[in-house]
Amino acid sequence: MSNPTYNDCPGAATAGAASSGAHVDNAIGASKPRRAGWGGGSVNRQGYTQGMTSLTTIKVSTGTRDRLREASRAAGISQAALIEQMLDAREEAAFWEALDAAPPYTDEEREEFRRGEAASLADAARLLEDEER
Repeated sequence: MSNPTYNDCPGAATAGAASSGAHVDNAIGASKPRRAGWGGGSVNRQGYTQGMTSLTTIKVSTGTRDRLREASRAAGISQAALIEQMLDAREEAAFWEALDAAPPYTDEEREEFRRGEAASLADAARLLEDEER
């Protein structure tokens, strides 16, 4: 009696559909197709976190954790929302600090701004006149 082959197994026709064409021998000597993606196949893998939640944990001291909990409760928002608000505030403060540190406008820049502002006001006046007609 000969050893059974992989194709003799129930469901073999559908199991081999995702194969790359390479074959390996199993313990009983039956040949079966190797799946694509294992050992250098062509399957597009998105990383081991695919399908996992986008949430994570951060290591902070218990004191920081407690302060965060109390502040979020007082504000009536989640801890994540509080962290996002704090980061937004920090980024906004950095923006304004950088703007304040920037050199002042030159006379040419001020004149260019005045010309642009005057043109915008003239355009707005024309639009209002057109609407009134």
